Amino acid sequence: MNLVNILFEPYVIIIFISIIITIISYFIISNEKVEEKENNKKNIAKKLLIIFVSSFIILIILKLIVNYMNKNNFFQKGGNVKVSDRLTLESDDIDIGLIDSN
Repeated sequence: MNLVNILFEPYVIIIFISIIITIISYFIISNEKVEEKENNKKNIAKKLLIIFVSSFIILIILKLIVNYMNKNNFFQKGGNVKVSDRLTLESDDIDIGLIDSN
């Protein structure tokens, strides 16, 4: 499988978003002034793990909800519409003229 195809898979994108959320929360947590720095260092790793796992699970659930809604035509109006119903047939000798060799 190509690397570009792997990077655009939904689950890989969700992992990247979860990592970005975790990095942002790390900077927010590390900038807080706490008197007990030793206890804070032990709790930072635990908090960041919880943030990463919870954001990952929430994003996976949102992906599944959007897939379910798309599957059941929640966002589209009119239900199942086939493209072939809206096409009109023309004769075969129509010249569009996109490439003219004059």
